[in-house]
Amino acid sequence: MRPGLRAGRAVGRGVGRAVAALVVLTWIAGCSTVLGIDANRRVAAVTADAGAWDCLGLPDEKLDPNEQVSVTLVVMDAIQGSTAAGAIDGGSDLDTVSATWLPGVAVRGCAVRDLDCRDGLTPVVTTNGMGAATFQLTQSFNGFFDMSRSDLVPASLYPGNFLTGQSIASFPAYEISPSELRDLASSISSNPVGLDPNGTVGHALVTIYDCQDHQAPGVSVTYSVSGAETVPFYFQDGLPSGKARETDGFGIAGTLNAPIGSLTVTATLSSTKTAVGMTAFSVRPGALTFAWIRARTH
Repeated sequence: MRPGLRAGRAVGRGVGRAVAALVVLTWIAGCSTVLGIDANRRVAAVTADAGAWDCLGLPDEKLDPNEQVSVTLVVMDAIQGSTAAGAIDGGSDLDTVSATWLPGVAVRGCAVRDLDCRDGLTPVVTTNGMGAATFQLTQSFNGFFDMSRSDLVPASLYPGNFLTGQSIASFPAYEISPSELRDLASSISSNPVGLDPNGTVGHALVTIYDCQDHQAPGVSVTYSVSGAETVPFYFQDGLPSGKARETDGFGIAGTLNAPIGSLTVTATLSSTKTAVGMTAFSVRPGALTFAWIRARTH
């Protein structure tokens, strides 16, 4: 089972994949579940995947700014297990097969410079019983999705670029409650986690995907800014760790109590120092940002 982060394989494989969720340590039947990740499950040997990084260095493909893409966000509980296609047949870890879906989440597509999503690029769509919210966007969309429900931590998802020629996309998204986020933070740091919507810090979780959209192990990340209370971490053996120095099979890195404002995250293969990619996004006060670095989209 994959973490709510990794669709089936490595966070199911994403944070529901494991993406792409910050989560509390919960002991269930003797096994620790974090971000929907079952820590005692066997991690797929993704390092042996043929062509895992063969798209690095290829020229960028040109996107058609007029081509329409039907995008469905499937919002799920970050602390419950989920299964992605990667865990079943080697497919994409962005394709979630099963999860605990979250209905009633208000989702809106936002321009990258509309940091508080006050204007919005799309109407607000409320997730249905299957946690799904669908939008019609252009292939040139490079913004983010704002997600909110009164009992959950406000969250944003930065999925990055679409694939050239892609007309239909389904993306995993995760949500977590304030108490669960506090529990997660307490497992790796004694610093209190900032949840004040008028405060000076927020939180981020970044999932790295290889050329086959499998969550990638062996990747280290750097952050453009940090603060006195900032706590960077990776997932190690399915659990958050402040001591790990690279991703495990879930491909997840994160930072708690990051200063609000612009944050750039750069990913590098630890073994060869080869650049994998980067993502830039806004950290909002008291909120959680999920972002992806997909090697194949640049």
